[in-house]
Amino acid sequence: MKTINSNVLLLFLCIISSSLCMGQVNIVSTSFSSFLATPESMLEIGLVNSGESSAIVLEAKLYNSSNQVLIHVKTLGFKIESGFQMLSVSNIGLSVREYGITKQADYIRANQVLPSGTYSVCYSVFDVYGEGLSSNCFDISSEINSNLILVSPFNNEIVETAFPVLSWFHSEPFDVLDEGEYYRMIVCEILEDESPGSAIADENPVFVKENLYDHQVPYPIDAISLKEGSRYAWEVQKVNRNNIIQRTDPWVFQLKSHENQKDIKYAVLSKQVDGGYYTVRNNRLYFRFDDYYSGEKLNCTIYDKTNKPVSVSPSNEKFGKEGKGMLEHGYNRFIIELEKYGLGKGIFLLEVRNSKNELFKLKFKLD
Repeated sequence: MKTINSNVLLLFLCIISSSLCMGQVNIVSTSFSSFLATPESMLEIGLVNSGESSAIVLEAKLYNSSNQVLIHVKTLGFKIESGFQMLSVSNIGLSVREYGITKQADYIRANQVLPSGTYSVCYSVFDVYGEGLSSNCFDISSEINSNLILVSPFNNEIVETAFPVLSWFHSEPFDVLDEGEYYRMIVCEILEDESPGSAIADENPVFVKENLYDHQVPYPIDAISLKEGSRYAWEVQKVNRNNIIQRTDPWVFQLKSHENQKDIKYAVLSKQVDGGYYTVRNNRLYFRFDDYYSGEKLNCTIYDKTNKPVSVSPSNEKFGKEGKGMLEHGYNRFIIELEKYGLGKGIFLLEVRNSKNELFKLKFKLD
């Protein structure tokens, strides 16, 4: 049997002894948050040393979802005691303190907060000779630092146009978006007994616009047409690699219903006029006059914009031109051909007197 060289055995025992003394150093917690993102705050950690007191080097890196380094910090060697302890960086020297070269890193340097998104902060522990002892990563989510809100139309607003401008706002610059991140607007019709959130979740939109770089989005003419009287839910989402990481509350707007009102062909006269008026089509004024006597004749006068009276002759539709202004018992329909009177455009007043000298009036408009 060969004998083991005493020097080799001594070296082996020294290595075993050193390993036993060093033990295992683990990072078990971090106080780093999206509210205070600095190299120093990354080193506010809790660690456990299962061996005797020893000297270590700690390295921390902050990564975005694209695995780009945003902050890198590394300490000089420092002594830790056995057991659990919260690390404070106030008395620890740093050998590396730097930010990445991305727009996100510039934003973090300037504002000391994380843009909205998901991040990882990773730690590595070394002995003073550079040998790795342990490593650990923690996921960090940031949402509160970014205000993502809808602006207009207001929630539950009734809009007049089928092409409303949808406005929203967020507090971060567009250029701090990570690779694969973008903002998306979605508009969905709300069906009967459906909530705004359910309409969005059904993923049957009438309009979607991705990669938003403007806070005002006109509803396009080539999108699915909005229907009068229908209600629509809309929201803006921040998307990272097809995952929604932030969203506004869904708001609702409704397109005003312009009921198909029939043209009131025959205006009804009254003894007093108000702010309303009858709109004349094709220079023909149609009006009705109910009377319980027949054989009588109406006298009609139009007052122009200067209040000058113009005598006009109505035609009873039943009798034709031969029965100008003649009444019969019951419902009578009259036409006044206005073109020949040269009234021009404006608001006019028609006065009609029957044989009993009763006066009836109608305000009308000529376009």
